[in-house]
Amino acid sequence: MLDMRDFPGVVMSEPTSRITGVLFNVDRETLDAIDDLEGKCFFREEVLLDNGSKAGMYFLSPEVPYKKYPVIESGNWENNDVNKRGCK
Repeated sequence: MLDMRDFPGVVMSEPTSRITGVLFNVDRETLDAIDDLEGKCFFREEVLLDNGSKAGMYFLSPEVPYKKYPVIESGNWENNDVNKRGCK
């Protein structure tokens, strides 16, 4: 997971840390709306969770430049030091 300042970003091809997240159970209409909101910068893929279940997760599109952003070693963007300083 990368700290892209205003939001976290995950590069599918470069796993660098474990990720802590929240799961939401939404209907198809809501999921389609979220896909539209995420736009061209993100795409959704199915991932396997530690408990063996599967969930949809958004990854950075390959066109998004990300090399300059730091890795969030903890895997928890909400607890990241940058966000604690109010740069969110």
